[in-house]
Amino acid sequence: SNQAFAYHVGSSSSCARCHGIERAFADTGSHHLTTPSDVALVLVVLLGLLLRLTPLILLALIPLPLTLLLEKHELFLLEQESFLLEKHELFLLEQESFLLEQQSF
Repeated sequence: SNQAFAYHVGSSSSCARCHGIERAFADTGSHHLTTPSDVALVLVVLLGLLLRLTPLILLALIPLPLTLLLEKHELFLLEQESFLLEKHELFLLEQESFLLEQQSF
């Protein structure tokens, strides 16, 4: 039967793969594709990837609040500039009015 199995396995590479897998599982007594150590390995790899990508993710998210903060600051500065120009113009008009009054006396 082993010779018939070997002949059958050797006749087709796809059959060889399937029978080889079945034979490997029969040897180990396990019919599950994943073992706890496989799951642990995958979790460790995923955790490693997450830790490596975390700085990139954070760098991608940081510019959003900074942009909003800069826009608010720019708006504040424009409002301040407008307020100061208005006050300065008012001051100049008052000075001009005062000087005209002084000249009339």
